[in-house]
Amino acid sequence: MSARLLATLTGLLVMGISSVASAQIVCVPGQGCKVQVTPPPVTWKPPPVTVQPPPVTVQPPPVTVQPPPVSWQPPPVNWQTPQVQVQVDPTVQAQLAWKAELDRRARWEAYFTWRQDVWVGAQSTSRMQAQIDSFKYFANQTPDPLAGSSAPYQAPPNDYVKFPRVDIGILSICYGAYSGSGSPMYVGYCPAVRFRFNSRWAAALDPAIVTSLYSSRSFGTFGLRPGVEYTFARGRRDTAPSRGYAVGGLDLWFPTSGGATTPTAFLGGHLGLGAIIEGSQHFGFGFEVRALVRGGVGNQDNAYTPEMSTFRVGFEVRAPVIHLSLW
Repeated sequence: MSARLLATLTGLLVMGISSVASAQIVCVPGQGCKVQVTPPPVTWKPPPVTVQPPPVTVQPPPVTVQPPPVSWQPPPVNWQTPQVQVQVDPTVQAQLAWKAELDRRARWEAYFTWRQDVWVGAQSTSRMQAQIDSFKYFANQTPDPLAGSSAPYQAPPNDYVKFPRVDIGILSICYGAYSGSGSPMYVGYCPAVRFRFNSRWAAALDPAIVTSLYSSRSFGTFGLRPGVEYTFARGRRDTAPSRGYAVGGLDLWFPTSGGATTPTAFLGGHLGLGAIIEGSQHFGFGFEVRALVRGGVGNQDNAYTPEMSTFRVGFEVRAPVIHLSLW
């Protein structure tokens, strides 16, 4: 009974110890059995501790430092200026003195010259003023012969040109030539008639009566050459009506003789440059050069007519020997 009780208690003890520790029974022959208990490992972790130090404010005490007075007297310094004696050559000294004398004389001469110029200018001014005063006195004492009468007629200035106006080249000759076979050319009377609207633009109505030549055949021709003229340069003062201009327009030529050997008409155009030199008396002279183109139309049944009607280029020289301006 006691053996069972002892065994039971021993088992309970072993179970209790095994729940918290590692236990084992060690039996040795002849010595019996014993229980060997190995305690479990123990680990302990301390809880975290946070310490917040209180703010510390340190106010330093005011410090006032009074420096001790320092008195320092510099030692006296005695320095003697060295005596320098310069020996001057008497010749050089005489030359310097003479130069100074010449400068003094030159200044006095300039002064006296200035005084003389001022005196002469004052005398001239006073004499001129006296003459002016005498002229004024004479003018005041002389009666005006035109007092109470109307103002005299004042002519317009020399550079005045009135528009609109008509310019006519009364005596004007022309010479023209064309390229191609037969060496066509003409020469005759080509008066220039220009109606000028203003100082820049004008209408050109330039009739012409010329003698035309083709190979060895000559025939008369009447021409109408309407166009437009643009003045790009003008004169001044006594030559105010003078001008340089460009002209361009159509050429209509109608043969007046030659019968069936000429086309019905020649159609073309011209473009040229010219100049008129004119004085204030409305008379002048000029010169003009033109580039020409033309071709013939109508009456193409004759054997000579188609060749004369081919397209040609040429030039013309015009000289208005006597030019008259009217307004």
